Amino acid sequence: MRHGEAGPAGEGRVTDPGRFADLHRIARERLDALERGYAVRRGQPSPADLADRIGRAVQEAVRLDPAVPNAAPLVVSFTDFPGLVVQAGRWLVEAFPACGCDACAETLHGDQERFAELVEAVVAGRLREALRIPWFGQARCSWAVTTPAGERAGGCVVPRARARVMAGSGPRTFDWDPWPQR
Repeated sequence: MRHGEAGPAGEGRVTDPGRFADLHRIARERLDALERGYAVRRGQPSPADLADRIGRAVQEAVRLDPAVPNAAPLVVSFTDFPGLVVQAGRWLVEAFPACGCDACAETLHGDQERFAELVEAVVAGRLREALRIPWFGQARCSWAVTTPAGERAGGCVVPRARARVMAGSGPRTFDWDPWPQR
């Protein structure tokens, strides 16, 4: 369903996507603070490449790579909804807002808190990820972060051949380290 359309019982209708516009400002401020406080390198991934990966139109994106290899990288994509898509580590992808439709009743304040909790967990080294490639069936990637509100988890199902490419010859489980401070 496209934004602005209504599904059954009003599901899918987005009457005020602009209520999330401040997420862009909030994310920029947070990224600037992270760059000042932690030993990271800032870069800009290609918005076109990200749009293919995350399935949303991306206006711009910022990537922060910690100075140590065992700390999770963070990519924040600014979508035209307006909203954010955060990628961390190898497989974590989370959208803010997750949906944005009126029926879901998401709020700027709630998404601001979820964004802050996720970023803090990644920076503090509280992100775990795994990729499981079985002999038969689909492969599964999973992630979990520990936040003050508890553990949040997610994952994806991918064809085994794609999972082998995703994993390469590297490890298939990650317990990411904290970011080094400046």
